[in-house]
Amino acid sequence: MPSVIPEYRLHPVNRIELRLVNETWPFAKANKAEIASHWQALTAQNSSLFNGNILLMVRGGLTGDLFQADLIEVDYASFITWRDWGWCDETVHDCYGSAIVVSSDGALVMGRMGLHTVNAGKIYPPGGSLTREDLLYGGAVDLTASIARELVEETGLNASEAQAGGFYMAAFDQRIAIGQVLRFAEQADALAAQTRAHIAAEELPELSEAVIIRTMADMDPDLMPPHALAFSSALLENASVAR
Repeated sequence: MPSVIPEYRLHPVNRIELRLVNETWPFAKANKAEIASHWQALTAQNSSLFNGNILLMVRGGLTGDLFQADLIEVDYASFITWRDWGWCDETVHDCYGSAIVVSSDGALVMGRMGLHTVNAGKIYPPGGSLTREDLLYGGAVDLTASIARELVEETGLNASEAQAGGFYMAAFDQRIAIGQVLRFAEQADALAAQTRAHIAAEELPELSEAVIIRTMADMDPDLMPPHALAFSSALLENASVAR
């Protein structure tokens, strides 16, 4: 099977500076009625959706090995409408963290999204949108804490039990994923078993199952978003990236 060429551009990141700014999103104000209608249609199909708040990037980017960004708080209904409309407002970016879970036998452990989620069936590295939960005193946003929180919520795995590696930015259109390599002492089968046990214990788990990616042949471009393909390709083709 030929190698999967990821669409995302992958860059190492050594420093990350994120902050919340007090600004509004013109797109959300200008399309308030259409957003409400779109959200109503989505929740009519899936009543488990929740219109919480997330942080979107309005300015910033990568300079050398430093990633800086200003973030604003928006409601999830506006965000998902923007996404479903093809990322139509190019003044903002969806900036989020991902846990690149690497097992002691060199495999990656990811998760398949549950049927009740907006990304049902897709295979992702654990992670998610930045929220107010990730705020520090003074308005700084802690990406590392966000990655650790999403990892334990989705899989039951604790980032504190892993050897933390480097960060990598994968960027494509209006999406910017920043992944942190987390090397665990357990083999992939054991990590997947822990994840499955966590899923079974949850009343409404975000994931439906654990997925092990051992080789390029295990990568599925139809189910894995571009940043998942990019992180997987980099680690599987170049083992030194994971160290």
